[in-house]
Formats: sequence, structure tokens, C-alpha cells
Amino acid sequence: MKSLLKTGNVVTFPEFTKERAYMVPFKKGEKLPEQYSRWQDTVDSMLDGVDADDVIYMTIDQGEVEKGTTHRRGGAHIDGVYTIAGWDTGPSWITKDCAGGGIILASDQIGAKAYEGEFADDIGEGGDCSHMDLSHATVHVLKPNQVYVGNVSMVHETIPAAETHNRTFVRLILPESYAFAA
Repeated sequence: MKSLLKTGNVVTFPEFTKERAYMVPFKKGEKLPEQYSRWQDTVDSMLDGVDADDVIYMTIDQGEVEKGTTHRRGGAHIDGVYTIAGWDTGPSWITKDCAGGGIILASDQIGAKAYEGEFADDIGEGGDCSHMDLSHATVHVLKPNQVYVGNVSMVHETIPAAETHNRTFVRLILPESYAFAA
């Protein structure tokens, strides 16, 4: 399994209001749903240079993070592809045998790191990668206001906050039709 990452644009975020949204579907080049319109410039900047025609899923998480705690999911993991598996099922996560897809991350505070490299172990349940030997990976601490684009198997994890702060985090899950280009 290869975990790949590239740097995108510098991005700004709307005012901190403790807003949260989970897996809001939209398509690149179309307006976000009205209740998320204040995020349009941020999302457009995050998608600059990304060729994705199918449905993208947006997560927004603005929260207060206490010193020594994490804002999001802990432990090394991949997110995978979020898709509708069949006509009679709701959306679900696929973390194994994904041919395409990707992830875009941005935050206004340091709060995550990503591992770039090739790993021999299989991805665990729910995208868990905590059992993998990541000691030979190139580790990237994700910088504030920087966009990061990863392939579908980009291993990443949240890190504890150095100080108490408000944090804005945006994640875009790219469709399985997306092909990561280094």
C-alpha cells in the first residue's frame, strides 16, 4: 500500500462559530448548499487543480481543543472512499481494495500529521493503520492554512494540541473516480 501526499494552495477559513457538518455531498463547480455558502471560497481553493467530476463529501469541524487532547480521530488510519454501495443502502465507508479516490485536508491550527511511504501491512477494520510499521515513513506535520491532497490510502492521524485553542478543520473526500496524480 502506498500513502501519497502533495501540497496544495494556502487557504483561509470563515469565522469560527463552532460549526459542524458531516459528509455534505456536492460537486466541484457547483454551489454548496445555502447553509454552507460561507465555505464556498475555502472549498473552491481546496479543490483548485483537483480533477473530480463526481460527488465529493465535505466535513467541517470547528471545535475547542484542550491542551494535550485531539480534535479528531486518533491513531494512524486512512479514511477511504465514502460511497453509496447499492440502490437500497445508505452511504458507507470503503477502506479496502480502493482503486481510486482521495482526501483533501486543511485546518487553521496544527492538529494532524500524515505518513508518506509504502507499507506492507493490510489496512485494518475501519481504515485502522495503527498496527503498521510507520518508522520508515516520511512524516509531515500538517501546517495551518495549507491544503494537503492525499491518495485514498494516505495514512494520517490527529495529534495532541500543544495549547488550548479553537480549531477549524475541513475534509473533502474525493470520489472513487478520482485518480491521484503526484
